[in-house]
Amino acid sequence: MIVGETLDGTVVSWNTGAERLYGYSAAEMIGHSISVLIPSYRPEELPEILEAIKRGEGVDGLETVRLRKDGRPVEVSLTISPIKDAGGQVVGASTVTHDITRRKQEENERLGLIKDLAAALSHVHP
Repeated sequence: MIVGETLDGTVVSWNTGAERLYGYSAAEMIGHSISVLIPSYRPEELPEILEAIKRGEGVDGLETVRLRKDGRPVEVSLTISPIKDAGGQVVGASTVTHDITRRKQEENERLGLIKDLAAALSHVHP
């Protein structure tokens, strides 16, 4: 999914992929702050991202959590790129988001199995 934002985080474009992932329609998001997707326990994330974009820096593969309209969290990977005008001035950002919830669940399951195996092996006597 792809979202366009101004340098203050106001949504200016919201595609159907964003609608499916987050549950908000384009009409509900365009003109509003992207901050509605950010959990309250991550207050530093948006200002840090916006500052990087203002410096012309991109953010690549940031794994984080966002909130759906119904309040459920979704694990995502974000790639955020500055948008520049014809004169090279940064005027906004384009965010490409991938839902990584399934991958994170699989990783956690593997880690749990490894932990269980390590615990079982610690009880084996040679």
